[in-house]
Amino acid sequence: MLRWLMGGGGREPQGLAEKSPLQTIVLKAHHDIVRFLVQLDGYRFVSAGIIVVWNAQTGEKLLELNGHTQKITAIISFPSLESCEEKQLILTASADRTVIVWDSDNGRQVQRISCFQATVKCLTVLQRVDVWLSGGNHLYLLCKTSHLSDTGISALVEIPKNYVVAAVGKELIIFRLVAPTEGSLEWDILEVERLLDHQDNILSLINPRPRSWRGTS
Repeated sequence: MLRWLMGGGGREPQGLAEKSPLQTIVLKAHHDIVRFLVQLDGYRFVSAGIIVVWNAQTGEKLLELNGHTQKITAIISFPSLESCEEKQLILTASADRTVIVWDSDNGRQVQRISCFQATVKCLTVLQRVDVWLSGGNHLYLLCKTSHLSDTGISALVEIPKNYVVAAVGKELIIFRLVAPTEGSLEWDILEVERLLDHQDNILSLINPRPRSWRGTS
């Protein structure tokens, strides 16, 4: 169930369950806890439990994306660099150890990756270099992997110059992504530094400004 405040005007949302005089709208498409809300563009957003694309202006359910067999553990959106048109893709991870790339316009599966040895807990996309990473018991960069402790990666954030920070338990691990060269046609992952300043497990990482980042526990 989703509930949010909406300004006056606009047509009646499809599938509307309840509507109060204060324009509080309740949408019923989920049968489990809604764990994620992600904005796609100026008029659409995605919710998960099950993956649903909504029109944020009318409350209309646009798409339901079916492909995972267990709960969703991470979801992000990012623009496609292969299309001349402005197209948003959706990247989802699940406890079924798969990651799926979706076309947000028609719900089609663009790519399905199922090489993971454990649940993927977080996702991030490096748009400047057109690669994405996933975190769990391993850090995956396309087909490259870097094994970590069984604690697993709980959060990822990109920092400048092709560096990524991963939260692993109470540690922060900084990795450098090495671009392909004439001698090596694939990306590589190198561990640069470990930071041990946290006393509790790190739950999230944010990048408030282009040249800074911080972790929270």
